[in-house]
Amino acid sequence: MNIKCPLCKAPVELKRSTTDGEIRCFFCGYTFNADAVSADSPPSQETAASPRITSGAPRPREWLVSPAPRGWAAIFAGAAFILASVVKAGLMRRAIEIAEPMGYAGRAAPDATVAEWRNQAITATLAEIAAAVLFAVFFLMWQYRVYRNLQQLEAREMRFSAGSSVGWWFCPIVNLWKPCQAMIDIWRGSDPKAISSSEPGSIELVGFWWILLVVAAIYSRVAAFMLKTARTDDDYLAALWMDIGKSASGSLVAVLTIVLIWVVSSRQLKRHAALRKAK
Repeated sequence: MNIKCPLCKAPVELKRSTTDGEIRCFFCGYTFNADAVSADSPPSQETAASPRITSGAPRPREWLVSPAPRGWAAIFAGAAFILASVVKAGLMRRAIEIAEPMGYAGRAAPDATVAEWRNQAITATLAEIAAAVLFAVFFLMWQYRVYRNLQQLEAREMRFSAGSSVGWWFCPIVNLWKPCQAMIDIWRGSDPKAISSSEPGSIELVGFWWILLVVAAIYSRVAAFMLKTARTDDDYLAALWMDIGKSASGSLVAVLTIVLIWVVSSRQLKRHAALRKAK
């Protein structure tokens, strides 16, 4: 039997042995009581709106919308991007093995082997681009949700609205620091330990993530330019190595972004639980 988590609305398996006890949602980590809930007769509006909280804290004025579903979508998209980047890097390494003895930079493919590699490389590149777009879309959806949650989490510093925190990514020049400021707001506003402390929390993870992101973006543009303007065999081989480095740096950014999504989502749920307990 399945019921819906009252926090994130994800389906939760209801075992008969736990019908009268507590259930923990796999997606958001929320713990609730499943009394009088069954798959055949869904809970009434009153029960769904006021589930029994195991901590005994009073029901808050407004439920926090869990960032977990969008976070999971971003994590899976990030994993797909990392996989596509690894495959592409392997194909680029194969290209170097082919190109070094043949010296065909800037010329047509000398044989069927190279032609086959080029078709594979194009497919891998398109897959990497598609995964990167999905990753970016789900990440921005997740960022919008977690920033919007800051008000419910009683964050002390909110420099932007939820919409503008996402919109700054698309504004030239200012997107070099504004999205970082938004993420710092999210990080500090989600800290469960900051409820009883006025000291600003550490932001090392956000700072390292942002520096790596900016460096990887610059590196990516340089690598693309080198590959586009290669004229000699040496230039072509150097551009292929740069492209391998671009895939590697992009994968590192994706890994760190996934870690950031996981940690921030967990911190928001813990802070929300701490606030409920304090009321």
